[in-house]
Amino acid sequence: MKGLLYKDMLLLVRQYKIFLLVSIGFTVAGAWLQNSFWTIYGVFFINVLSTSSIQIDDQMKWFSYCECLPLSRKTIVSEKYVFALMSGGGIILLHIIMSVIAGLVNGYMNMEWIGLTSMTMYLFTVVITIGTIPLNMYFGSQKGMLARYVIMALVVSMAVVMMNLSDQVYQVFQNTSGTGAAVAAVVLAALVYAGAWILTIKLYEKKEIV
Repeated sequence: MKGLLYKDMLLLVRQYKIFLLVSIGFTVAGAWLQNSFWTIYGVFFINVLSTSSIQIDDQMKWFSYCECLPLSRKTIVSEKYVFALMSGGGIILLHIIMSVIAGLVNGYMNMEWIGLTSMTMYLFTVVITIGTIPLNMYFGSQKGMLARYVIMALVVSMAVVMMNLSDQVYQVFQNTSGTGAAVAAVVLAALVYAGAWILTIKLYEKKEIV
């Protein structure tokens, strides 16, 4: 799997260098200015880019080539989920680090905002990944493209709604019940992610590849 991860990392850097820098720029700007709008766009971009590797692999007949390699289909699917998690997790970690640095420089550390924004970025990572990888891996990038656009529209709509309700959501998560709800949301998202992972493996193992 290390080789597959290395391939997708190179693909991300070489094919989407500009968009990768845009994603990092959005994340850094959002963390420094404590602007949730920019941070959400940062994680949105990186997750779209990470799942785009499937489209390139499909166009280059990479999955057909993999049938000749000593790689199980389970490994091929698992690498896509791990790569998406690493990409989204890297941006979230960058957001946390830059938010802490900004807090130290400005003399005010808003831990509630950092936690809520990080959780939202994590949830977006889960939604984008489970909404694109299963369909693209089973139906192919062309047939799965419509679903991908639908998921993108859904995520953007979620972002707009959350930005409009940011003050209300922030107040809810300042109390104990809000913290419990946040933990429950994170755990539930992790379970859904694992379920989609397993489902994709089952579907891909049944797929006929030519």
